[in-house]
Amino acid sequence: MRRPILAAAAIVIVAASVAGCSNGERTLTLSHPATPTPVYVDLGDPGPSAGDMRFFSFSAPGPNNASVQMDAVMTTTGMVAGSTDEYRDTRITFTFGNAADQLILEGVAVYPGANSVLKPATTVSRAVIGGSGAYAGATGWCDSTHNGDGTWTHVFHLR
Repeated sequence: MRRPILAAAAIVIVAASVAGCSNGERTLTLSHPATPTPVYVDLGDPGPSAGDMRFFSFSAPGPNNASVQMDAVMTTTGMVAGSTDEYRDTRITFTFGNAADQLILEGVAVYPGANSVLKPATTVSRAVIGGSGAYAGATGWCDSTHNGDGTWTHVFHLR
């Protein structure tokens, strides 16, 4: 059964800031409410297993009243031994205003069972694997926090 990819959700970025650091690093902070329910594709064995995929796609207002589109592909790569937790490799593309200005993150984290998102009050660091336009040549990392109230904060550390 084909399920439609999620259209832009009514998500609002509640804070966005860019700050410079003395060591040449700059930070960019984005915050948004809970993510929409992802499209889920069970590609492995029945039930949670390696190969399962989740797709997120939503937009929100961002810095300088420009739109930020967030597109993520999350793939279960394995199960944590003795647990229902899963290792998932996640790639997230943040597009700022237009297709030319993007930051791309990737990394593996442990997710609770069949839940689509991290446990509340959890932070995961992912590598900034590239960028384009205003972010061309970007390197660094992003700390993504699933806050206790269900909102999210992403702090990019860019070089």
